[in-house]
Amino acid sequence: FGVGAGDIFLTPRHGFQNGPMILSPRGRLLWFEPLREPAYNLEVQRYRRQPVLTWFQGSWLQGGEDVIVDQSYRTAAVVRAGEGYGTDLHEFQITPQGTALVDSYSPVRADLSAVGGPSAGTVLDCIVQDIDIRTGRVLWEWHALGHVPLSASYTATPHSAHVADDYFHLNSIEQLPDGNFLVSARNTWTVYEISRRTGDVLWRLGGKNS
Repeated sequence: FGVGAGDIFLTPRHGFQNGPMILSPRGRLLWFEPLREPAYNLEVQRYRRQPVLTWFQGSWLQGGEDVIVDQSYRTAAVVRAGEGYGTDLHEFQITPQGTALVDSYSPVRADLSAVGGPSAGTVLDCIVQDIDIRTGRVLWEWHALGHVPLSASYTATPHSAHVADDYFHLNSIEQLPDGNFLVSARNTWTVYEISRRTGDVLWRLGGKNS
């Protein structure tokens, strides 16, 4: 790629070189935080009216944590999903209110026979939480299961009870100016607007019922 005007943000995870990294436009190393486990989604956000760096670190299978560091690269906060759920790598957004939007994937026992799967199957529920960064308290929570049917998925349902059906696969979350949320799902090919007040799906763009 060509030389640009801005710094380059990377999260290498090959061999022993795990961790968030910043390079100059010409590829000179500016900063690197070595980690024992991989990091993902290094980006600049704002927290308490100041620019910060954020990233996810840890195992996406077993759950990790979202990290906020200040302009001196000191840890300002660490955010984890609440209510016993593991923090997933797909999304971490700091809202203008100073809260954090995070996601979780949670296996749930379910009857999948209506979509061609086992009656004693497992499905991955995708969960969105709005968390008070200072206290870790969950302020709002939404589950894909119960709001989006299994039939909305474009992925083939596993025939084995030992393989979870990743029917939704949440990719991103964004808070809208009115407080509602946009959620995108890879496996339903859809973007949803979710009501903060009720949790209902207000509209869908894409997918089987756009």
